Amino acid sequence: MAKIYSADEIVQLAKEIVNDLTNTAKQQEWTAAILQAPTESLVEVTGRLTSNEEHKPANIKALRESVISEIERKNAEKIIQTMQHLDQSASKLSNISLFLAVVGVVLGVIQILKEFNVI
Repeated sequence: MAKIYSADEIVQLAKEIVNDLTNTAKQQEWTAAILQAPTESLVEVTGRLTSNEEHKPANIKALRESVISEIERKNAEKIIQTMQHLDQSASKLSNISLFLAVVGVVLGVIQILKEFNVI
């Protein structure tokens, strides 16, 4: 199972990447970190990278944008899952409504047949 990074660890990785832009291992670790981190941690990282003035703005901006993109991707996934769940629920409700409508028609026909002494 992949390691789940905390906000502190992700911010530390950002500092290391900004200080050494040629370190591809740290960049790969950064990518894995933001992919595995929960959205709450990513929001915290975004805030901390926004308010952090000790780094080069262009490099931090790029890292911050990658975090924001991951937050948006995770939010989109949650919205899609919610919509699929709602669609499944609506489909079940539609089937139940159809069944109840058929039962109502059958009961209505039985009542009419009883009134005409057919049953």
